[in-house]
Amino acid sequence: MIVQAGASLRRVRARTQENMMNRFEKFFLALLTLITIQTLLIAQSQASTTESPSDKELMAQFDDDQDGFISLKEAVADARLLRLFSRIDDNADGLLSAQELMKSDYVEIITMSR
Repeated sequence: MIVQAGASLRRVRARTQENMMNRFEKFFLALLTLITIQTLLIAQSQASTTESPSDKELMAQFDDDQDGFISLKEAVADARLLRLFSRIDDNADGLLSAQELMKSDYVEIITMSR
């Protein structure tokens, strides 16, 4: 009887230790996940702040008449912008707005060598 009680006590202790290890593993996994998500969010916010000035710089560089739009005539100054003009011009009005430039994936291509 005492031997059985001692054996069952050892099994209870072993299960308790396993449960504690599982809890620690889950805690550290959750902590690592939170750190990873936070790092990704910080990297994304830094990337988005570095992209914004290039749109403004592009507008300032090509908007000769300062009307807030890049016309096809103004886009002739850069061969890459001219090639991508129709793809960036969402509403097909012949003018590129700052919003169209910001939405475009092509701005990085245009500003690569600048």
